[in-house]
Amino acid sequence: MDELQKFLNRKKEIVKNWKTTGLLAGIENEFEQEQMALVLENQRIDNELEVEARDNPEDKNITGYYPHFRRISIPLVRRMYNPKTFLGFKLVSVQTMMAPEHSFYYRDKYGNLKASAVRAKVRSTSVPIPPLRGGEPFTLDNEAKLVALCANELMWEMNREITGDLWTNAGSKFEHTYRSREHLEDYIRIAAARVNNRCGFSPNWIVTSTDIAYSLVEKKKPEVTESVRPLPTYTGKLANKWDVYDNPMWPDDRILIGFKGDAYTSGYFYCPYTPVFFNPGGATDSHWDYRIMTRYGKAMPDQMFYGKIKLEDYSSSQEELEGNNG
Repeated sequence: MDELQKFLNRKKEIVKNWKTTGLLAGIENEFEQEQMALVLENQRIDNELEVEARDNPEDKNITGYYPHFRRISIPLVRRMYNPKTFLGFKLVSVQTMMAPEHSFYYRDKYGNLKASAVRAKVRSTSVPIPPLRGGEPFTLDNEAKLVALCANELMWEMNREITGDLWTNAGSKFEHTYRSREHLEDYIRIAAARVNNRCGFSPNWIVTSTDIAYSLVEKKKPEVTESVRPLPTYTGKLANKWDVYDNPMWPDDRILIGFKGDAYTSGYFYCPYTPVFFNPGGATDSHWDYRIMTRYGKAMPDQMFYGKIKLEDYSSSQEELEGNNG
């Protein structure tokens, strides 16, 4: 039995076990359901190592045990990898690692399935563990709200990294002066044709700023009422070809296009390993300030899946339009 088949058999067993918990409910896509089960399993295993660390304090290779974090880690991971809001599932391939060095699988331009190794690396986030502060009484509702806020921040950082990698390394680059919405669509068609010519797949998604995204799908931009940091959202379809995503983090001079096929057809692979753990070195006498850590691998075997359009004078054109309308 080859490595891939062994992994598939183990994955089926893990998915079966996590289905019984109810935590996979609401995830309809089978591949996304599998990836959620795998990251939850990785977190469960890491939590068990935390318990071992408590009983074996001399082991310096395992981070310290923290009961509060262990309790909230599973719901935290379930929220931060929510397929409805984690942009990775929409733009690239997400393949969970089951070891510090693992293979991800991708299709070459001839459709052959190939494997390539990726190594997990530790990254420190800017997100602290969500304690109950300010004298609030402990309730499950209060804790759930704090976990939701924490998950939102972690997902924001993951989305920022993925879109940043795609923008920086996109294989096709274009610069245009903004003239009108109609010209924007022409620019996208030109870029899509170049990407199709280079990778053999016609792009099927667009990521751009909030203003441009809603302009492309001809919808009114919603007012921001939430106090949490906004995440990228699906705004609609352009020309029945491209799914358009609004990225609130980006300025109004960026349009990124790309192709995402099945689970193995992508130019970029995001491979989570240990979803969340913490660094015990941030404690002070006044409060606990543990920063959440994460461990993952990533690879970009084919940057030609992506193209980027840099716009000149978009802001000034919008200001002129508003002035004329006034």
